[in-house]
Amino acid sequence: MLSQQIRTWGKMDEKIVQLFASLDRAQFVAPQFQDLAYADMEIPTLHGEVMLSPVVQAKMLQALSLQPQETVLEVGTGNGFFTALLARQASHVISVEYHAKLQEWAAHCLAEVGCPNVSLYVGNAAKDWPVDTPVDVVVITGGLPFLPEAFKKAVRPGGRIVSILGQGAPMEVTLTVQSEKQWRSQKLFETQVPLLKKALLPEAFVF
Repeated sequence: MLSQQIRTWGKMDEKIVQLFASLDRAQFVAPQFQDLAYADMEIPTLHGEVMLSPVVQAKMLQALSLQPQETVLEVGTGNGFFTALLARQASHVISVEYHAKLQEWAAHCLAEVGCPNVSLYVGNAAKDWPVDTPVDVVVITGGLPFLPEAFKKAVRPGGRIVSILGQGAPMEVTLTVQSEKQWRSQKLFETQVPLLKKALLPEAFVF
């Protein structure tokens, strides 16, 4: 069902369709929401967070165009489904979740489907997250009013960031790419998601 929903959206890469077909989304969904597991909609998780809809996740993955040798920093593990999708395309995924109980759920689900190339952490990564070496890709799965500069420092030259930016409706899913020592941003599509916990807010104007 998921692969058919994704396939009907525009020019979707068949690799992305097959990627979704390779994972059972229901394995990551809480028991009380199992009847929604295959619907093209956001699904509630713990602590008022949501699991992004399959089409939004597919669009984000297509925009990233991950390569097998690349490393990823994911901000917002959620229930781990998107983490698993990233892990099946990349070399290694570092994923950070604010809520410990939600991270425990994701860890269980990821172990069930087999994702040995994922490192899970609990903490506040809304403004940055220290990495030992720069990563190729940063993916931020919750909303942010703006993209903190610190994330650009976590990406190696030529890297890219996908984030969901805005404070009201709608938000913009944005691809930010470093090219020739400059950063360029491209708005991909609109959506609406909860802001990340502890997200930085723009400084108020002083008159």
